[in-house]
Amino acid sequence: MKVFYTKTYNLSGANAKKQNIIEITARSMGFEELSFFKFPDAHDSDAELNVRMDGIMAAMEEGATVIFQYPGMVSLRYDSCAVRHIKNYKNVKLIIMIQDLGNVVDPQGYPDLNGEIALFQQADLLIFPSQRMQTYLVERGLGEIPALYQEMWEYPYETINNDVKIEKQLQQISDTSVGALVNMEHAGIAELYDGNDAYRNMCIPPETGFCICAGIPVIAKRDSRLAEQVEKYQIGFVADSGSAFSHIIREILPEQIREKCENEKKLQDAVKSGFFTKTLLQQAVYRVFMEKL
Repeated sequence: MKVFYTKTYNLSGANAKKQNIIEITARSMGFEELSFFKFPDAHDSDAELNVRMDGIMAAMEEGATVIFQYPGMVSLRYDSCAVRHIKNYKNVKLIIMIQDLGNVVDPQGYPDLNGEIALFQQADLLIFPSQRMQTYLVERGLGEIPALYQEMWEYPYETINNDVKIEKQLQQISDTSVGALVNMEHAGIAELYDGNDAYRNMCIPPETGFCICAGIPVIAKRDSRLAEQVEKYQIGFVADSGSAFSHIIREILPEQIREKCENEKKLQDAVKSGFFTKTLLQQAVYRVFMEKL
């Protein structure tokens, strides 16, 4: 049985980081790639887009499993066309990994949440960033589809830095390159996104793995998805609201920071090897494979 994953090229920003993480991990598991490319697809007629998809799907075969990184970040039209072509193959199993909602991160290309939900309905299994994302979509019409939940965004670059000195201040993390990790000498407590953003509270920040591999404790708003990971693995601090972050930072003791850094060290081998993502993808492929028997 062949297992494929999708990857979109010519991307930048957070979605590129997410797709790269899955690509590295999936490739290490022997999965094959279906390569997309971000371009203004509105210039293609439907016939031209179908021909393009025929070329992309040339390696596909009956009985395959496809892990679709959603959104592809081209357009809902493009992603929907790709899914139709995938589903045309006999006995194919489609796993859609929802990394974001297109109508939030790219409303021009993904203007219709109902259209996104219609696309999700075609999956044999959905991977959500959180149960609250699943609930949000079910409340808006998503049917009952088998589901798994992502544990965290990792940093599968086999790189760590345990020499970073942590200071009692908030810090935004923007550069998550390997060079930035290796060369980092000082850092504050990482504030990974705006805790007042209800949508982002449903998602896992892609910088989480970077912070773990750099030994940087994080701070999260209590009702966020990140707070679940912070409390589960004790890798940072939780505040009732974003406005309380500064107060929490002032009250933190040096030994508390050291404790969080030590907890991150315990996770580093798993995070830099992609352990959580490998486990998730294995579970997903196993679930859809067993449905074939």
